[in-house]
Amino acid sequence: MANEIVASKLKNEYGKIKALLNTKEKTDRFYAAAVEIASDYQLSQCNPDSVVKSCLTVAMLDLNIDKVSSEVYLVPFKTKKGGKLAQLIVSARGYKKIAARYGIQIKEFAVFDCDEFDYSFDGWEEKIIYRPNFDDRMDDDPKWAKEHLKCVFAVAKLPNEETAVEVMSRALIDKHRRAGQNSDGDVWKQWFIEMALKTVVKKLAKKLPMGDGLMKAVAAEVVEETDYVEAKPVKEPEVDLNKIQTKPKETEAIDATVEAPKSTAATGAKTGVAPTSSQKADRNGISTAVAAKYPDFIQAGLSRTDCNGFVQHYGITAENIDSIMADPEGLNQMVAEYRAMVATPELPI
Repeated sequence: MANEIVASKLKNEYGKIKALLNTKEKTDRFYAAAVEIASDYQLSQCNPDSVVKSCLTVAMLDLNIDKVSSEVYLVPFKTKKGGKLAQLIVSARGYKKIAARYGIQIKEFAVFDCDEFDYSFDGWEEKIIYRPNFDDRMDDDPKWAKEHLKCVFAVAKLPNEETAVEVMSRALIDKHRRAGQNSDGDVWKQWFIEMALKTVVKKLAKKLPMGDGLMKAVAAEVVEETDYVEAKPVKEPEVDLNKIQTKPKETEAIDATVEAPKSTAATGAKTGVAPTSSQKADRNGISTAVAAKYPDFIQAGLSRTDCNGFVQHYGITAENIDSIMADPEGLNQMVAEYRAMVATPELPI
């Protein structure tokens, strides 16, 4: 129910989102991705207004909200007063995208105790020597990576060729984590290295001449209430399949046999006849022109049941379907990204 409320509220804010993103195509894609994000079960437990507010902030920052881009995350927080609110977290990738708008390039690295690392400066010039030991690294193991992390650092290259460096030791990372509202939450527990890298990028970004874009991103992550703590994941209720009636009613079966073909096609599932892909698409607000391309989507690698979600995720409409179909390589890439997104768990929403 809560995700339906969020979808309705987002629809009411469509004009504001379009004003922030400038184009209808970009707005439609953002809206579809935001509705999909809001359907996450954990976020459905949050105050709908907090979810909508976070989505609008992402639009204001002109960042992508979908899971594949991984530029922002919405994390459920609870307050000691009761209830849960959605809190926006800008990822390292998000900060780097904002920096790129100002001609600033940022790279970030994790250093483990098996690597060679030296950091020195003479007051003005900073120098880093970093040689990762890939033979001894097991950084694909989250537990190993967390136990053996030595430090993280980020380097920025400005348009005038000047560089800026930020280094955070493991002790400083832990101190920063403990000072945050979600220090013991699942975000740090499951994604320690990613959060550490995001932290050092954010700290470096504060030193850079990035104007309003940076200030808005930093402000977006400020928790408004000091008594926030990250909410523990709630187990989604299991559906008892034995209680679901799958057998069609007798009257529906009779109707299916006596209705004329035209009436049967028009009523679809109501007559006991399985609805076509176009009928299912129409129920989800997807145009016939787009639904007609479902066979092409399936040929590109989508399953039949994923077509509606794919269209809504990428904001595909009758206005842009022709341009999408005219680029088979781009379509295949979109299908591959979507399949990876629905098959592989991402960072917490």
